[in-house]
Amino acid sequence: MKTGLIVIVAVLAAYALTACEQASSPSAVDKHVAEARMDAQKQDTKALAEAAVTQAEGRHDVAIQRCNALQGDQQKACKEQADAALDLAKANVRAQKLAADNGR
Repeated sequence: MKTGLIVIVAVLAAYALTACEQASSPSAVDKHVAEARMDAQKQDTKALAEAAVTQAEGRHDVAIQRCNALQGDQQKACKEQADAALDLAKANVRAQKLAADNGR
């Protein structure tokens, strides 16, 4: 009984090992490569968008600090301009994401 089980396990192990060594068809490889490229491009787009937002937020922080040196209406106008620049940068990133998503 044990010998039969050992033979079955050995045959299954041999089959599993030979299956691992079989090459994929060229069309399957092409499909996998295309999927990997799409995933990489999505990750790159996301990273670039995050970097753009981070840069815009950094510029905003610097601008707000400069605004704090002003007083009254000048300070208020300065902060509004800094906020508007940040909002514009974020809107541009969203638009670029939409364009990239629609282009695929």
